[in-house]
Amino acid sequence: MRKLKPLNNNIIIKNYKSKKKSNIFFSKNILISNVGKVLFIPKSKKIKSKIKIGDKVIYSKKNSSKIQISSKKYIYLKFKNIICVLE
Repeated sequence: MRKLKPLNNNIIIKNYKSKKKSNIFFSKNILISNVGKVLFIPKSKKIKSKIKIGDKVIYSKKNSSKIQISSKKYIYLKFKNIICVLE
C-alpha cells in the first residue's frame, strides 16, 4: 500500500464509526455525523500542538475531498476545517 503524506496544512482522516451508531449525539437535540479519526498530519509544529494522530475530531465537510486507495476510504481536508477535538 502507498503511504499518504499531506502537504501544507492539510490532514487526512478516516470517518469514525462507533460500535453502536455512526453518528454521535452532542446533546439531546444535536446530531453530529462529521466525526473522523486523524490518520496523518503534516510536520507543522502549529498543528502538532493542537491535534495528534488517533484523535477523534469533528470536521466541516466544506472543501474536503474523499480519497479511495484500494478498498480504504479517506478524507483529505485543511486543518482550518477541524472544528474541535472530542475528548
